[in-house]
Amino acid sequence: MVNLKLNILLLAIAACIPYIYSRLSLLYTLETNNHPIKLSTPRGWITEKGSYEIKYANKLRNCEDLVVDEKAGYVVLGCDEGRDVWNTVMGVFGKSTPPNGQLYLYDYSRSQPSLESIRLLNTPPGYSFHPLGLSLHLATDTLLAVNHGTSGSTVDQFHFSRLGNSATFIKSFSSPYLRAPNALVQISNTEVLVTNDHFFTPRNSPWLNKFETYLGLPLGGVTHLNLKTGEAQQIARMPYANGLAILNSTTIAVASSSSAKVFLYEMDKTTTPPTLAYKEAISTPFWPDNLHVSNGKLYIAGHAQLAGLSKLAKSRQHCGADTTSAGCDAKAPSYVAQWTREKGLEDVYVGTEMYASSGVAMDEKRGVSVISGLYGKGLLIWNKEQK
Repeated sequence: MVNLKLNILLLAIAACIPYIYSRLSLLYTLETNNHPIKLSTPRGWITEKGSYEIKYANKLRNCEDLVVDEKAGYVVLGCDEGRDVWNTVMGVFGKSTPPNGQLYLYDYSRSQPSLESIRLLNTPPGYSFHPLGLSLHLATDTLLAVNHGTSGSTVDQFHFSRLGNSATFIKSFSSPYLRAPNALVQISNTEVLVTNDHFFTPRNSPWLNKFETYLGLPLGGVTHLNLKTGEAQQIARMPYANGLAILNSTTIAVASSSSAKVFLYEMDKTTTPPTLAYKEAISTPFWPDNLHVSNGKLYIAGHAQLAGLSKLAKSRQHCGADTTSAGCDAKAPSYVAQWTREKGLEDVYVGTEMYASSGVAMDEKRGVSVISGLYGKGLLIWNKEQK
């Protein structure tokens, strides 16, 4: 009996070796190829066409996600300086109370673009707001935010008014199937898809969270949330589910950060909840974060190197906005790419001028792109017209 158990254990270990080797190979390749020294010279097509610059570096920090209204010409941003001491995804839980995050609106439709604060109205007493993923559903004026509040993570629903430049709080959603919400997209007037990046969270199970991340275990996934009933159901599983976007009427793209892939799923909305059927995967030479679709192109913002990002995140607790002093100068290179079936993956921006790229928006009609950073200062803004 002892020999049988030992043989089973040895067989199990042997079966795991190829997978573990592939994980180590992926980590080594990306961490080596994307070392900050190798990416010190920016590249990508936005460095070759038109012009780009970092704007609002003295006003904005830690803007994880953004959503764009291409018709009206503005971007809504979720920024959180409190992420320096409160990052529930990366396991940063400082002793000080984190200041609330804020929503901003960057209006690029005018000859002189402007940055405005979005007022949060009707929020509950003691409201803790630490925004991550955002979704803007223009047909219903619904703004959704993944909120990693100090009392727990929720999906928060707001009524958005561009005229009043405000977001009026409606309600918060929580569920066992929203244990680690990260990104979201509204697919109808009442339906939302939400990614959960992990099953084991840093707050409750820090070591199991690390195992889940580095082994690429498929314990995260996609949850369907009904805004009318509040019912939540998991409809797909994958490792470290992160950003997601509607690629076309039948296809959903979901970033799997720890896999360095974006998965494409066929969505069947005739069932309740909708079903997602795996179609294919797009491999990326970086760790993908948030996604955006414009004119049929899939834009992918992500992190070039985990080591640099981890050092930067840990240093923020005592460094704050300081990125130059000794011990505060960790570099987290940005990597943004675009994908089409015809041309495959193309570099949009790769470099260290903006740290930790996590969000990207593109308005091809106006020739404007905006890149935000999880721990970046300001926004990287590209204009098609040379300035």
